[in-house]
Amino acid sequence: MEKTKIALLRVVTLTSESGLDKHAEILAEHYPQFDIDSFCIPDQPDGIYDQQSHQAAIPKIIELAELLADQYQAILISCAADPALTELQQKLTIPVAGAGAVSASQALKHSNKVAVLGMGNYQLTAVKETLGDNLLAYRLLKNVKNTHDFATQAGQAELYQLAFELKAAGAEVIVLACTGMGALEIADDLAAELGIAVIDPLLTAGLYLQQDLRQRK
Repeated sequence: MEKTKIALLRVVTLTSESGLDKHAEILAEHYPQFDIDSFCIPDQPDGIYDQQSHQAAIPKIIELAELLADQYQAILISCAADPALTELQQKLTIPVAGAGAVSASQALKHSNKVAVLGMGNYQLTAVKETLGDNLLAYRLLKNVKNTHDFATQAGQAELYQLAFELKAAGAEVIVLACTGMGALEIADDLAAELGIAVIDPLLTAGLYLQQDLRQRK
């Protein structure tokens, strides 16, 4: 099988190879037709967690993507905030995928009563605009100030607690609005416990990129 070369862009500065490659390894398990190399932007040790860090990341993502575009067949920005996505889709001729708007779109295939579970101290415009009036609730994890906090017991416990609260509030599908949650690989287990759909942003980004690549053939 001929594989498609994908450049996966991490929006957090990572120094360990295992940390850098985590998202790519998960995607490769589900999409073996992808040959994925991981890269990260500089000077963002805590990633994207508010409007200021989001805006700071955009030129870094654009610069990195433009540097890699000639070497890869597609680019995947591993972030549910979709930073620099629109700009790069306009600039580059190869497919550029994000994880935010597509996750919201995937949720709407399940129900029009959508809840979003996010982190940091801002709600993601890409997700909210896609959902529109179908957004039932948007909750932010207080114990997860940035992506690193998903590794903590407090962060993971709160994630489960808020997910159950969102279901109790009437949600029929929940969007995990951070690819850091995708790295936990909990969506299927959480969906089984809740009895409703849970959208994994990392895998959804891979799904929509796969569809985009097929349509371009």
